[in-house]
Amino acid sequence: MSVPTTSSPRQRRIAHLDMDAFFASVELLRYPQLKGLPVVIGGGRRKVDDLLLAGEDGAERELRFIPVEAFPLLRDYVGRGVITTATYAARQFGVGSAMGMMKA
Repeated sequence: MSVPTTSSPRQRRIAHLDMDAFFASVELLRYPQLKGLPVVIGGGRRKVDDLLLAGEDGAERELRFIPVEAFPLLRDYVGRGVITTATYAARQFGVGSAMGMMKA
């Protein structure tokens, strides 16, 4: 004799995820010292990234201790890179996704 099983209907859930500035948010988690500053993500990985991690003595340092002044500035960028995303602070300057980094 088989016992009938009653299955309740699956509940449907819909989630809305605002991932507009996702990559910028991830970088701000890695580099909390940049919070509130206009930050853009784009271009390509540069040797500067590795230099940021190395202190004057060549020892690797924690990301949160890298001084803000050590980060590259957009005005010094040379290349054909495109902005992937920008923080809301950067967007106040008219900078946005898919914009050429040289134009920004």
